[in-house]
Amino acid sequence: SLLESVPTDFGKASIDRQATMLAAFTALPRFLTSKKRLPRAGSEADAEAFVKLAKGSSVVKDVVAAKRLKREPQLQHDVLARFARTCRGGVAPVCSFIGGSAAQVGP
Repeated sequence: SLLESVPTDFGKASIDRQATMLAAFTALPRFLTSKKRLPRAGSEADAEAFVKLAKGSSVVKDVVAAKRLKREPQLQHDVLARFARTCRGGVAPVCSFIGGSAAQVGP
């Protein structure tokens, strides 16, 4: 399953953070399907709806089962809300900068 193939590096991220990010990326397509759009940038209402979707998913139970954990990971509300408020951001300026820099390097 997906959860068993996700590498775990406990030195870099806690199991709570890993479960939170997994819940965020799982909730994003659910939000898109239900609202027919991504969460609006900076919208508190969309962030709260997104957090509710993320916390309502079975991700935490799946993580506990896959990792055989003794305690249930706690989803971090602030991380989920920040994810929702910023996931619609554009990366085109970053891509053009990297592309322009890479083009000048040459073979």
